[in-house]
Amino acid sequence: PEVIALLVACLCSQMSFAPYYNFFTLFLERHGHARSAAGVLWAVAVVAEIILFIYMSQLIAKVGARRLLLAAMAATALRWLCTVWLADSISALVVIQLSHALTFGAYHACAMHYLFRLFPARLQGRGQAIYNACAYGIGGSLGSIGAGTIWDHVRPEATFLVAALIALIGTWIVWKKVPNI
Repeated sequence: PEVIALLVACLCSQMSFAPYYNFFTLFLERHGHARSAAGVLWAVAVVAEIILFIYMSQLIAKVGARRLLLAAMAATALRWLCTVWLADSISALVVIQLSHALTFGAYHACAMHYLFRLFPARLQGRGQAIYNACAYGIGGSLGSIGAGTIWDHVRPEATFLVAALIALIGTWIVWKKVPNI
């Protein structure tokens, strides 16, 4: 049950990231930002993530993987809401992009921590494959199809609002079902 809970939470995380991966640059352009600003914002997110990865093992040891995963999922929901609410402010978008360290970097490191502990050594490869299929394959695909449909038939802002809701569902799953290991 704890493996299924983790995989569903990870599916929710990556499903919620689909509007970001697929439409963030277009979203920024709709809000009057230059494509070059979008490139800088993507770079800010990547650099923040890399810096966090340097310290992640110490953070997990100090704070705990479950707490960090819970914080990452909750922060992801807040990130998508702030992306909608503060889309016109480039300085706010820089801060939101810095949160990528927590919303993706900490999430991914904690997911790896759990996989290492939930799958015995001889099943590590299989665990990674299942994780990737669930989170990025199914979650990413469903999120992308859903985001595209919402983008076309509702409005672009709604894609990020639905993403926030999905991240909240993932937060609830981590809170209620993912063990502290």
